Amino acid sequence: MASVPNIMILRNKLRDLGWKITAFDFKYNSKEYVVLFKNQDSDGKRIDKYGNEKNIRYIALLTFIDKNNIERILQFRVNSGWFDIHFPTFCSYFKISYLNKSHGKFFSQFRSSLNSSIPQNPINNFKHDYTPEIKKVIAKNYFEENGEKLNRIYCFGIMRNGKTKKGEQKYRTTDNANFTILMRPELFEYFKDDKTISFCFTDDESREKTDVEIIEGFSHEAEGKIPALRF
Repeated sequence: MASVPNIMILRNKLRDLGWKITAFDFKYNSKEYVVLFKNQDSDGKRIDKYGNEKNIRYIALLTFIDKNNIERILQFRVNSGWFDIHFPTFCSYFKISYLNKSHGKFFSQFRSSLNSSIPQNPINNFKHDYTPEIKKVIAKNYFEENGEKLNRIYCFGIMRNGKTKKGEQKYRTTDNANFTILMRPELFEYFKDDKTISFCFTDDESREKTDVEIIEGFSHEAEGKIPALRF
């Protein structure tokens, strides 16, 4: 199979940043998708062209979400040279006629399109305005090990981190930064250079505030007094 070099480049960048997930837009076969790219190592097996079983190491998990129907989701493991997906399943999801003789051709075209869409630097991949439904899918993938946070997608404020008992300054976590970039990219961009600030999320949609409301509200709040659901 043709390689997709940007998979390795993006995975390595996520590791450097300490991030779990990023997301990007992808258009294929006249349909639009949001693709979640999760930094996740796993071992697997594959059968080579001679019928021999080979060990393989996957470095990321891709989740494709149909923008027009978020119930249509396809998830599979990848590395730069191999996708852990059966061709009939691939064809069914992307609405491609299944012809054995076209196997290599379709995968080659798909990999080329995907590679062109994968951002090499997630920091420059901010300006997304995802719907609440898509944000919930992102949160589900991000917090799959913590069910309590699955629906905390609504940002209602920011807070200044205080200091430890030893007088050392506390800073926002990489999880907080990574998740905020996915949920509220413009708000994160405004405060990204001040790492003493963390972003607060809730599962109560009625408490969500706009960027302007959060920025104006923060200037009037006493330091560290905003009730937070952060991480």
